[in-house]
Amino acid sequence: MSTPVCVVPALVWPSVGLADELARARLPGLAALLSQATLREAPAQALESWLAEQFGIAQDAPLALMRLAGESHFVGEAPGLDTGAAWLCADPVALTFARENLLLTDPASLDITDEETSALIDALNHDFADVGRFYAATPTRWYVRLAENRGRADDVVLPPLDDVVGRPVALFQPEGPDAPRWARLANELQVFCYNHPVNATRESAGKPPLNALWLWGNGRLPQAPLRAPAAALGGSHPMLRGLARLAGLDIAEHGAAWQLHDDLQAPALQRDPHAWLTALQDVDARVFAPLAQALSSGQWEGATLVSPCDHAVVIADIRPRPRWQFWRRDLAPAELAQRLMRPERRVQA
Repeated sequence: MSTPVCVVPALVWPSVGLADELARARLPGLAALLSQATLREAPAQALESWLAEQFGIAQDAPLALMRLAGESHFVGEAPGLDTGAAWLCADPVALTFARENLLLTDPASLDITDEETSALIDALNHDFADVGRFYAATPTRWYVRLAENRGRADDVVLPPLDDVVGRPVALFQPEGPDAPRWARLANELQVFCYNHPVNATRESAGKPPLNALWLWGNGRLPQAPLRAPAAALGGSHPMLRGLARLAGLDIAEHGAAWQLHDDLQAPALQRDPHAWLTALQDVDARVFAPLAQALSSGQWEGATLVSPCDHAVVIADIRPRPRWQFWRRDLAPAELAQRLMRPERRVQA
């Protein structure tokens, strides 16, 4: 019998500022699981890169192509899944100054409409036809299939969007032999977005600007077939769905032992503690409590809880307590709160 794997990104809040709120929150399922867990840490990875590794892609993962493969609907024109083409994510973002730093805002907080998306995509395909063809799966997830004369972006490192959200963009510029060319393109796209009439309308409506595109996700598919981490996978994240599709698997609607629950990812990236706590309590009732009950009833011999966070990949190996250890209790609220905030010390894997 396989051991269930529960992947919950951003389970650890990225600061120490929520101790009182976490201590008051009702999280019985997670308290039960962590009281029976051995914790370890691996080096930090973006969720997308971590997922690629689970399918056997250790380097140069084509994150844009993998996410694109998981999309089911598009705003306007839909591309074919051309695995031989060079794809990039071209996600719409806001760049704003905070003190002396230019910071990047998560697209999910920009309230971009389908109409704004269509207008910008049409204009991009007119003004940047030499770069490639732009597509939008949702108002926050855009792509560009590079024109053949643009090459494959093999000689540049483009940081994933989630690594940059809320941080100074100066620390996440393109790197590598071809970096200057991609930096120039990023600047041209920023000028284009800033001057487009969509932004004047957004400004008059009191909405944040949509003044740049973040290019990332370049890479190549390996020649060997992808190997999935389990025979059945569950989750709605487009990257997971895309990887499953490329590996020849369908996402299971129910009953998969390997599950990805990404409810905490967006509020953690947006540094929204209220939304994060609300999502955490929902995940506890919907995911953690049933798993704890299944373990205590003997349905499973153990489980693994994995959480790619901003400081580390946190791994909890859970083994149910022997029945004779009746004196052991679930984690007290204060201790649970400490485990769910970014710790001061690190435990290496």
